[in-house]
Amino acid sequence: MTAQHLQKSMYVDNCVASVKSEADLTKFINESREIMALGKFELRGWQHNSFESLRDNCKESQNASHILQDIPVLGLLWNIERDTLKIDVRNDTQSESVKVTKRYILSKCHKIFDPIGITAPITLIPKILLQETWKIKANWDDILPEEIAHKFEKWDRQLHQLNKLEIPRWIQGHKNSKHSLHVFCDASQQAYATCIF
Repeated sequence: MTAQHLQKSMYVDNCVASVKSEADLTKFINESREIMALGKFELRGWQHNSFESLRDNCKESQNASHILQDIPVLGLLWNIERDTLKIDVRNDTQSESVKVTKRYILSKCHKIFDPIGITAPITLIPKILLQETWKIKANWDDILPEEIAHKFEKWDRQLHQLNKLEIPRWIQGHKNSKHSLHVFCDASQQAYATCIF
C-alpha cells in the first residue's frame, strides 16, 4: 500500500503526498524511508501542516517559526499554515531602459512557472501580444510598435498582483462528501481553454 502511494506521489526528486491521520503519516514516513533505503535513497526534508506531536518527531522538519513561511513545492509555494498554493512571481519589473521586443515578451511571460494553469487568463495576454508581433513580421530583437509595447508594459506593471492569488491545496472535502467534475471550454480567434473543477 505504501509503495503504491509513494510511487504515485513522486515528482522528479520530490515526494508530495496526503494522508488522513497521524497514524497514516507515521506509517507513510517510516515505510517510505525503508523502501527508498533499498535503493540507497534518503527521503528527508519532511514538511506537513498537521499533527503537532509528529512535528517534533520529524528530525528533518524545520522549527515552528518556519511553518509561517511559504515552502517551495513543485515550482509553487505552499503556505503550510493556511494550506494554500500560490505562484511565485518575482517583482522584477522592467527598467525604463529595457526595449520591448518579441524576445523580451516571450522571456518575461515564460518566467511564470504555473504547472496547474491557474494563471492562464493572465499569461494569455503576452501570448496574444506575441501573435500580434508575428502578424507584423517583427524580428526577435526589433523594438515593437508603441501600441504593443504599451499593452505589454501595462501587463508587466500589474504582474506582481499574482503574488496575492492563493488557492486551497486540499480539495477532497470530508470523508462522506460527494464529488463531481465540471468541465468548461471555450475558444476565440486568439485562444482556447478548458477548465475542469
